[in-house]
Amino acid sequence: PYDLLLARDGIDPGKAVYFEDMAKNLLPAKEMGMTTVWVHTDLEWAQAGRDDPRIDHQTDDIVGFLRTLANGS
Repeated sequence: PYDLLLARDGIDPGKAVYFEDMAKNLLPAKEMGMTTVWVHTDLEWAQAGRDDPRIDHQTDDIVGFLRTLANGS
């Protein structure tokens, strides 16, 4: 499904950021070249893969994360 979305909407994966609350779901996006952000959750089933080095960033505050990016920090 990731490749279909990218192709359909003409998205360059090297310029895309993929947010997900299930850590393991970030891995296919990373393999396609996207920057990955795991949104922390306390749910045990969402934790699988959270320590994978292919996850670029982790946050529990999407708005704060985006604000930091927008401010160039």
